[in-house]
Amino acid sequence: MVDAPNRPVPELGELERGILRYLWRVGDADVLQVHAAVGARRGISVNTVGSGLERLYRKRLVSRWKVSHAYRYKPTLDRDHFAVRQLADSVRAAGAREPWSSRVFSRSRERRRRVGTR
Repeated sequence: MVDAPNRPVPELGELERGILRYLWRVGDADVLQVHAAVGARRGISVNTVGSGLERLYRKRLVSRWKVSHAYRYKPTLDRDHFAVRQLADSVRAAGAREPWSSRVFSRSRERRRRVGTR
């Protein structure tokens, strides 16, 4: 999967999150498959699902390729990397000046030194 670690994860709407959850589960799909799994139960049209996929493509969260007359879509990040990037973005937005993991680990080392363990 393609990843750009310095690029923040864009805000997603509920439909986009639902589409990504489906694509993470199945790997890749075309618009009709995504609509059958995500759009039909929401009562939305195939065009609306196609628009959601297009937005995800423009946000670079899915890749696409043409098969016959239709595009197939695949997530560019796996679910775990997406979640880690969202967490890192949230920490950055909260004003952290250094990576959150280094602060957590340095505090943990300080505590271990105080109690005499390594």
